Amino acid sequence: MARLARERLGPRAEIRTCNVCAERLPYDDNSFDRIICMSTFHHFPNPEKALSEMHRVVKPEGGIIIADITSFFPVRQCWNLLYSVSRSVPVFKFGDYHMYSQNEFRRLLEACRLKSVGWERVPGIAPIYVSLVGFVATATPSKGTSTGGPQGSGPRSAEVELRLGGTGQ
Repeated sequence: MARLARERLGPRAEIRTCNVCAERLPYDDNSFDRIICMSTFHHFPNPEKALSEMHRVVKPEGGIIIADITSFFPVRQCWNLLYSVSRSVPVFKFGDYHMYSQNEFRRLLEACRLKSVGWERVPGIAPIYVSLVGFVATATPSKGTSTGGPQGSGPRSAEVELRLGGTGQ
């Protein structure tokens, strides 16, 4: 994805990729125009902290894009039970923590001063995972606000649009 962005945008944009802990981003406040988090959100043990960190490092006029998997009730609950069991049984270490419903994700966004704008469902993301769908959340911080999340130093809010989509889109 980064290679394609570099090819399309050329010298007009600085594209950085990184492999860092989402809960402790090693960047200054307001460092990025956009943050893209792909297929990793369900792996975060502390999603509020990860969202707060993304919110902290994105510029007020920037945006956050999160794309990940989810599923329908009761399939989502079965996956979450499997994730929970896998953390306590060494043989089944998946590294997954939670698959979010629309309401759970909206509450999580609101806890991090992000506002959900929309939500749409799309079929499975891969033949092996026919029960899963993907979601894309896009956040844009409000202009003229200070940094922060749930534990930040000031009020910073954002408009967020949630869309569910397969990875082939």
